[in-house]
Amino acid sequence: MRRLSLGFEAFASVLTVCLATLAITGAADHRLLVGGLVAAALAWSALPLMSHVALEWRQSPDEVSTADRLNGANVGVTHDATVTTLIRLGGEPLEVARTTILLAAEAGATAVLAVDADIDADVDPDLVALGVPIHTGATFADALASALDGIDTHAVLIVSARSVPRLDECRAAASRMTGSIAWAVGETDPFHRGGFVPASREIVDARLRASARARGLVLWEPDATLVRTDALRNHPIAPGRPWGSWLRSLVAEEWMGIEVDDALALRAVPVDAEAYWPDTVSRQWGRAADLAGAATSGPARNRFMALGLLARELFAYPLLVWAAAPLLVGGSGAFPFGWPSAVCVALAFAAATARWASLRIALGVGLHPIRDASATAHAIPGSLASLWAALTRRMPRSQLMLPSRPLVWAAMLLTIVTGFQLVDASGPRPSNTVIALSIGTLGLLWIYSMSALVQRSWERSSFRVPVDLPVLLAGAAVRAIDGSPTGLAVTGWPEALHHSIGTLIDVSIRLDDDSDLVVDARVTAHRKVGEREILGLTLELDDDARRRWVGELARAAETARHGVAGAASVASTRSLAPAATAPMTARARAGRLLDRVVVVFAGVASLAVVVALVLIVFGYRPLVIRSGSMSPTMSIGDVVLSQQVTASQLRPGDVATVPIVDAQGNMTLTHRVVAVTSTADGVRIDTKGDHNTTGESTVLAPDTPAGRAVATIPALGTPATAMRTSTAELGLGIAALALVIGTLLRNTGWARPVLRKLSAISQVRLSTRS
Repeated sequence: MRRLSLGFEAFASVLTVCLATLAITGAADHRLLVGGLVAAALAWSALPLMSHVALEWRQSPDEVSTADRLNGANVGVTHDATVTTLIRLGGEPLEVARTTILLAAEAGATAVLAVDADIDADVDPDLVALGVPIHTGATFADALASALDGIDTHAVLIVSARSVPRLDECRAAASRMTGSIAWAVGETDPFHRGGFVPASREIVDARLRASARARGLVLWEPDATLVRTDALRNHPIAPGRPWGSWLRSLVAEEWMGIEVDDALALRAVPVDAEAYWPDTVSRQWGRAADLAGAATSGPARNRFMALGLLARELFAYPLLVWAAAPLLVGGSGAFPFGWPSAVCVALAFAAATARWASLRIALGVGLHPIRDASATAHAIPGSLASLWAALTRRMPRSQLMLPSRPLVWAAMLLTIVTGFQLVDASGPRPSNTVIALSIGTLGLLWIYSMSALVQRSWERSSFRVPVDLPVLLAGAAVRAIDGSPTGLAVTGWPEALHHSIGTLIDVSIRLDDDSDLVVDARVTAHRKVGEREILGLTLELDDDARRRWVGELARAAETARHGVAGAASVASTRSLAPAATAPMTARARAGRLLDRVVVVFAGVASLAVVVALVLIVFGYRPLVIRSGSMSPTMSIGDVVLSQQVTASQLRPGDVATVPIVDAQGNMTLTHRVVAVTSTADGVRIDTKGDHNTTGESTVLAPDTPAGRAVATIPALGTPATAMRTSTAELGLGIAALALVIGTLLRNTGWARPVLRKLSAISQVRLSTRS
């Protein structure tokens, strides 16, 4: 079976490479650049699969990997190994950070690390009150050095503030870290599967990295790398460099690591847009920097593995070529290759499908095309941003700050670029190939734009875990079906759930240790899912109640992880009542408002372009009037709907759109037909604008496509004409430059104190006004 799956991978790789070769050899002479771009995109997409096939095929089933040798009898065991958890803050929601710190502290020795630029004065007191040491520094390396002074355990586990250690598994791994063994790498498991985005792509990536590490590639696995304390003390981590580069520097001094099969931590995956994008892009950035470093050092075999994984991390760049397909073909519709367009598209799609399916079959991952497509689309912004990380091989100074709807921004820009030529009166009618490609591209953009409009149910800051606990709600018996650090969702008889939103009621939760957690709760949501009535509650927890409740969630997550809890409850968490959200700042509210404006604009723009495409398919074309030559019949900014006819079908009195040739090249002109005369060379069309004193004429072949105006929509195209002015172009350029500079400044350490100072000043002014 292993050889069969590898054979399928090899077939997909060979097919893709053959297509890349044909893209170069089959491109038209004047379209070699397009052929080169397509060939590069295909080769790039095939590289991850090729590296995986080459390395897997060379290793026979009887071959013993480095990890297996280290896991054997030659490795000493320290039965009393101890572990300290170091939690790094990085902009996680307060409730998530507070919960993970509490759970880690309950399990064993814990300390918190924070970079000065990441600390919010409003958050510090809440975390300090937990009683867990907090170490800060100008960089993560400085904070780590400060923490190591007070650590006397055998090993440390460095995790983000979204992860909770599984200390029994960590101690078992640490007990084998003796002699020259300096680190152990395991896995992470989610608290739950109901994240903002399906985890299918992340699962594939994690298995590919694990396979590469088992064959000698040294990589840092976030939240699942256990390190000996003395190795950290004697070999400090360099600031700004990927942590994997530190492990590779230990290898140069003859240290080594081991692979373990257990999950060393549970991770609370982001469940809302505001948390998902910064967290995910930062992790992608770190992996790209780590892989770029690995691709430039060590044996050639390891470099090839790292290069293949890096190409997979930067997968968005080949996708840009396919997204730009309508532009690459061009408005003329001249296909750049010497084969029918349908055949080329079918072969490219078949190769992509073969790559996708073969890799998942080889790794033992199920085939779920819809979920995989969603996960891939949401990974595109991070992949694009990771190119800079790969080039510099450096980590960001702090967690990246991004718009909460980057896919919608991309949809808006691509919709405008794709659709502009459809309403551009200066160009010829788009070909059927361009129309088909545009419909396909805009269809995908439409799906993701509209999905962003209905993501209101994801506006919560913390994770949720499926539970099954008896609850007394104001004395009535109900069942809890999921819980979060600050709330839970309950279901039962409708009569027991009649409480209105905002009502404060008493709640008694029977925990799995048979104790009762009695707290007050406020009703925050009420909805019906199928036949079930569901009530969302926010719990008012003191310190002791919070510890008991988050402990219950940790036990429930562990139970669900081992498959004891019903899978249906995990899968259905998307439709349950939302958990309580963290208080939103004015800045966050402004960002959310901006995102929603962009969502609406992208939706409207997409709808307009789709309507234009449908009209073209049925023989009509919308055109924007950009001059006053037809006034008062047609004014600048009006949209005229033209029926596609031939030159021989035009009659005097028609308002026609005909092709002309002038000093600027091939263009179209929309004027009134004065006369139509048959000549030896074809059909002579005399036209004149209603506002003009002179006319013009052109001779066309009888079957030349032309347009006959059938309707006019006043002023609808005014924005398109405004975009043509130099003032508008300058304004857009300045705005784009300001946006880029602003985004970069937000990610620099020196700018953050300034931003916090400005925020504090604005808050003082607001409080003074109120």
